[in-house]
Amino acid sequence: MEESKLRHKIRKAITARVLPERRPERMWGGSGTGAECALCGEPVTSEQTELELEFADSGSGPASYTVHVHCFSVWEIERGRASGSPLPGANDHGTIMDRERERTPTRGPG
Repeated sequence: MEESKLRHKIRKAITARVLPERRPERMWGGSGTGAECALCGEPVTSEQTELELEFADSGSGPASYTVHVHCFSVWEIERGRASGSPLPGANDHGTIMDRERERTPTRGPG
């Protein structure tokens, strides 16, 4: 999709609150599964990298969205512009849960 059209579509998605306006609490990446990108509407093919975004949701449990890596990048930029700041706020950061951290440091060869 042409960059200007993608930006326009993502700005509309932000206005329509397709995704929450904050960073996801958790993210995973891997090969695309053919799922529809929540931002551009196109499938994320197996030749592409897919991100799965999870947002904590009060009441009905976590909400999960699939997006292209590029669409996520554009969303981050446009989300910052919509909030009036191109940079994330002090409380707008991803967190690695303690159980996800590697507990034993490993060393490379030699």
